[in-house]
Amino acid sequence: MIRGIWVTYNLYGGGVSWASLIKPTIQLCEEGIVVSERLGANINAARNLILKTNLKEYFVNNRTGDLMKPGDIYTMTKLGQTLRVIANEGANAIYSGSLTSKLVHDIQSAGGIITKKDFNDYSALVEESFQINLKNDYKVYSGLPVGSGIILAYILRTLDGKLPSPNANLDAVRLVEAFKFAYGERSHLGDHMFVDTSEILEKVTSDTYINSIQKNMSDQCTSTDPKFYGAHFSWLEDHGTENIAVLDSSGNAVAITSTINTAFGSGFVSESTGIIFNNEMNDFSTPDLSNDYGFPVSLSNLVQPYKRPMSSMCPTIITDSKGDVILVIGGTGGLKIPLATAYVSALLLWYNKTLKEAIEEPRLYHQLIPMQVDYEYGVLKPVVEKLKHVGHKMRRMMNKDKSSVSGIFKTPEGIITAMSDFRQQGNTSGY
Repeated sequence: MIRGIWVTYNLYGGGVSWASLIKPTIQLCEEGIVVSERLGANINAARNLILKTNLKEYFVNNRTGDLMKPGDIYTMTKLGQTLRVIANEGANAIYSGSLTSKLVHDIQSAGGIITKKDFNDYSALVEESFQINLKNDYKVYSGLPVGSGIILAYILRTLDGKLPSPNANLDAVRLVEAFKFAYGERSHLGDHMFVDTSEILEKVTSDTYINSIQKNMSDQCTSTDPKFYGAHFSWLEDHGTENIAVLDSSGNAVAITSTINTAFGSGFVSESTGIIFNNEMNDFSTPDLSNDYGFPVSLSNLVQPYKRPMSSMCPTIITDSKGDVILVIGGTGGLKIPLATAYVSALLLWYNKTLKEAIEEPRLYHQLIPMQVDYEYGVLKPVVEKLKHVGHKMRRMMNKDKSSVSGIFKTPEGIITAMSDFRQQGNTSGY
């Protein structure tokens, strides 16, 4: 992550100093961070992990001896010191500088196999985004697999011209079918540097192919066979993320989604640097295993040297017929990220919703495996009954299952609005 930010800064950083970008985070680490409701819930859910690892140095209240609760303040002074080094030395501090040997020692002492050469050889890829066109001259830009921007694009292309339908019940039927066809394609994806993903790119950009999928989408019934939707492999559930959307006064836009996978990553904190390490290796498929539904794991996502695991993250930018940015969007919530992001995007592009209305709308999800529609509280009963009628198994979601979406939307009148999702207690700011 640090290498990627460093490369981006050197390409597009303008006149802002590197150190000034890191300074606010250093202040938080050293002066204290207030535990939010969301973080408090994550701390409580990870009680056993925290108490048996060195995470307890940060997330146990020394005064009470109990886990940190909302409103408590914690510090990460070691991490603050590490960030000061990175502010002075740049990203090389980690990969070939004063922090490298410390990180290698900490990881190897905990049983890891990383070497200094691994750090030295680490690089960030700079790649062109892919582009797909929608009706009304909208253009959608996102990253190639390992991300799931192509799945978001697949959903929007499939629904383009199918939504809005004559009524909300039929909208829901078509939306869910598009989700299922898109996730059938997802089962074949992996890091495009190792797996040929040209076929899905050709499909998403082909009007003939999209028309054939739209014709296969029935308004009267649904299939319960994943193979009908093109799925022959299962996938692992990835986990929480954070999304940031930025739009500046010149119309430049950035959508960035990042993660350490589960709430506290691997649960391992570097003793010398205070860095909490991720557990992204869990996102690779494991050979010779099937999931709970009898599907073998995806061969496209098996671990290999230098390979990246498949992710559901899909930071996306959409422009209008003039090439102006109208939407900067992304989400959190594992496998539900492309579904939630596509749902909100559709409401903005085709239903004249405000950004607030689109994000707060109760959502439907279908990730193909398991074969069920997950729906949030607030989805109208006639919609639920219609989906049952066409053959869907329905499951009301719990709060912990939900994804969130954050974005910036420019209305046809030129008004810029920004919104974070109440589901994950995000925030917005302007300048």
